[in-house]
Amino acid sequence: MQRFVQKQETFYVSGYDPRGARHYHSLYRKEASKQPMPHGGTLRVSGRTRISNHVQKWDINLQDQKGERHTQYHFLEWDDLIRHAWRQSPIQLFMDMGYYIKRYILTGLFFKYLRIVPGQTLGFFYPSFYFIISLLLCTFIALFAFKHLSSLINEPTALILSLLLVAGMLRIIWYLGNRYAAFWLLRIFVFSARYVFNPSDVLQKRINVFADHILEHIRTARQRNVEEIIIVSHSVGTIITIPLLAILAKQLSKEKSVIPKLTIITLGECVPLVSGIPQAVAFRKQMKDVAQSKHFHWFDYTSAIDGACFPGLNFFEDSHIPTDRKRFHFLSPRFHTLFSKVRYKRLKRNKYLAHFLYLMATEKAEGYNFFTLTAGRRKNQIHHSKPKEGNA
Repeated sequence: MQRFVQKQETFYVSGYDPRGARHYHSLYRKEASKQPMPHGGTLRVSGRTRISNHVQKWDINLQDQKGERHTQYHFLEWDDLIRHAWRQSPIQLFMDMGYYIKRYILTGLFFKYLRIVPGQTLGFFYPSFYFIISLLLCTFIALFAFKHLSSLINEPTALILSLLLVAGMLRIIWYLGNRYAAFWLLRIFVFSARYVFNPSDVLQKRINVFADHILEHIRTARQRNVEEIIIVSHSVGTIITIPLLAILAKQLSKEKSVIPKLTIITLGECVPLVSGIPQAVAFRKQMKDVAQSKHFHWFDYTSAIDGACFPGLNFFEDSHIPTDRKRFHFLSPRFHTLFSKVRYKRLKRNKYLAHFLYLMATEKAEGYNFFTLTAGRRKNQIHHSKPKEGNA
């Protein structure tokens, strides 16, 4: 007798990360092996296979007391576009710093969001804090060194030595800025602003490719016995998920074939970095089209310990777009309940790591679980509570 296997397909959009499918497949496989699963379940993750120019996939099998569940996991690649645009030289990042200050600080946008998510002050202003403090420190060291050296040696030599000292300081500042995510956050902010003010035709074409790929799998889901289509995005990937879903919403409104259950999962979202910009009229129109579609069931997870997201914010209603509360849920992963107090305290201090916790194994089987969300059974997993400082 042939056993019954439940089938689903997951489509994943990464954040603004030059690391591609190889990295995320390795991360998924490693973390899945550590994740305690409910009902005594075990996950087997296959190797990855390229199935088109911009899509790779791997298979995931869940075995538990309720039977077997098979997931085909599609990694939608746009890391090549990110690597092409990745700003690496100090001069480029200096220019990006000015762009970020112009678009988010001088316009008052970040001050607006601080009224809504006051706990994100450090995340919003960290790149500018780092830049200003570094500039002041270098200036002070240069003047201090020149003053004292010029009293010991001739002024031209003192000036050269002072400049060499500053050059060494800049190397240290560059290293620490990369290590402690100041430049990573800066790149996120700059990408988001440029998405509005300098739209990329190449990126839009890639989003169209993703939409066509997913739409084809939606249309053929029934004949392949696929019960559910899951679209997952993380960080900046949540931004490009909006136009992606807007395309799907338009096409699905014309479909005559049976449409499977469509679940949208956004993790560590930063959508308001685009939707909050007054000039992002077309983007908010896409958000409205998505919100009005009856096909999507949306689960958004954000945490207060994640300095690169907007915890607990319904970004649709923030843009004055009403949502159906039965289909759109804005939730907390409640990370503090998923780890020991000692480990959680350590994780909470690392803001960069906190932004990736959504994709990683926890110490407990119950509660938020990335692997049951994307390749398992989600029943009883949804926690309808807004993220707060105390239950991040």
